[in-house]
Amino acid sequence: MRDVVKRTKLTENCSKKTIKKYVDEVIQELTLDEKIGVMSGQVTEKKLLDDLFLIEHYNVKPYPTKAVERLGIPNIRFVDGPRGVVAGSATCFPVSMARGASFDRDLEEKIGEVIGAEVRAVGGNYYGGVCINLPRNPRWGRAQECYGEDTYHLGEMGAALTRGVQSQNVMACIKHFAMNSIENARFKADVHADKRTLFEVYLPHFKRCIEEGAASVMGAYNKVYGEQASESKYLLKDILRDKWGFEGFTLSDFLWAVKDGPKAVKSGMNVEMPCICHYAEQIPKAIEDGTLAMEDVDEAVGYILRTVLYYETRKDPQEYTEDILACPEHIAVAKRAAEESMVLLKNENHVLPLDKEKTEKIVVLGVLGDTENIGDHGSSKVHPYYTVTPFKGLMKKMPKAQILYNDGSDLERAKELAADADAVVIVAGYIHSDEGEYLADRSDIAGMGGELMIRILDEGRHVWESVDTWVLSPQSELEEVRRFLLREGFAVLREQMVKDNGKFYTVMAASRGKMECEQKEELRYGPCLIRDKNPVLLEYLAQEEKRILGIREGFDLEKAEQWTPGQRTAFRQLGEELELIGKTRRRMGHKEEYISEVQRDN
Repeated sequence: MRDVVKRTKLTENCSKKTIKKYVDEVIQELTLDEKIGVMSGQVTEKKLLDDLFLIEHYNVKPYPTKAVERLGIPNIRFVDGPRGVVAGSATCFPVSMARGASFDRDLEEKIGEVIGAEVRAVGGNYYGGVCINLPRNPRWGRAQECYGEDTYHLGEMGAALTRGVQSQNVMACIKHFAMNSIENARFKADVHADKRTLFEVYLPHFKRCIEEGAASVMGAYNKVYGEQASESKYLLKDILRDKWGFEGFTLSDFLWAVKDGPKAVKSGMNVEMPCICHYAEQIPKAIEDGTLAMEDVDEAVGYILRTVLYYETRKDPQEYTEDILACPEHIAVAKRAAEESMVLLKNENHVLPLDKEKTEKIVVLGVLGDTENIGDHGSSKVHPYYTVTPFKGLMKKMPKAQILYNDGSDLERAKELAADADAVVIVAGYIHSDEGEYLADRSDIAGMGGELMIRILDEGRHVWESVDTWVLSPQSELEEVRRFLLREGFAVLREQMVKDNGKFYTVMAASRGKMECEQKEELRYGPCLIRDKNPVLLEYLAQEEKRILGIREGFDLEKAEQWTPGQRTAFRQLGEELELIGKTRRRMGHKEEYISEVQRDN
């Protein structure tokens, strides 16, 4: 029995009519603050930016709205996508553009079922990953998050993903409504189109997903016909509600989609995400001076609660425990999706498939041949516990062949290797810095009131603070380990879940610089601290080293004299991280030396 059924008078699988009657009654019991909480994300701007630049990663845990505990009313728990579950360490699927090339609606529905189950496993109930914008230019940074450039294709694949996700009692969000086909200018663009183009080109795929029963619609950043899309009555009420009969709730894109809170509420924007922002600041005053009616607020709360309670009272088709994250069954679906997404344009002389018995030497050329290139690093970034590069995959698939890798930077050497090989595999394409989601430049941030983000960038806090040690903990001992670290004067700056031989662990980056140690006790070498030559941690450190080296490459050493204090601090900290990685590797080989070093530190 689900929690909502236990805490309210609603019953399992109760009707929408019963839920509506209950919501109509409970709205009268809610205070204005509680109503605004239901309509607002509860993440502070600082917390969001820390997730982005400091702690671990964006959406590491579901982003919530307010739950009204005294009445047993649940909240929205947002998890992003679309190539999997962004929170935690989950199954990573091919990007939507690749999956669109399969034209397989049944497979996309199955992917949705897996994603929905993993959303539930990380504690979410809302999936913001049905991205069905229409790419109008191949240079659009988020083209990879969509299925293609045909409105029918977009609608069918989006509807399939919606079906799959919602089969696990997770609310699916279709986004970004509407005419959001711009990246770097998405905060500034004002999009105009004649009505025929709007309804025949830009909206049919959204309508198709609404007909499929999509629970939620996310408003876009851009303007439409001179108004913010997330404050447009024409989009949110006249079309979405009146023309299409949409019964779910609307939700804003993050931070900067809403500029005028009361106007957004009156126009039909039900939830402002993910931070406590305009709604909390502006609605009480607007109610007081009469520019916003309580009926407008109640209407929004009604849409939200009816939808949330419907999904929270459905009987679950399965249990959602942590061990289903990236389980073999889910990885098999991802592998099938990758196989069916591939498009073979030409196979002259039947070169493919490679003969396992006759192919003795293979050369893999190109930087991407041994790069973990699984998609953008923006809001869609999934954090799987491992990634197989083409080079590593070939080694596993062709165990009898000699497989060589060359990044192609030395063209003459690459030619020599290729001439002596039975097969050459060239891996070419884009990485996240070539195409991907655009955040904002300083003028955008300043224009949208993002003073905190400007300050964080200036302070160099986009690199995490100095780490004193890494800690590896089995999931079963995680809380005990956290308490131990706290007792010993450490603060956990960053956590990453990893998996090895079917078991989950958490790697933690810990620092003593964040707080004073109350007792100078001898630091025990216990189950939480680094174990000798642990392969899970060694692999994690290798990934960290690669990540840090990549960040350092972005610093222009020739202009070091012009760096801000924050940039100089960040570069120094990156160097310290690299030194610590080397020191940690040595410690794992010499436990006694490690203990003595810690004792000397005390």
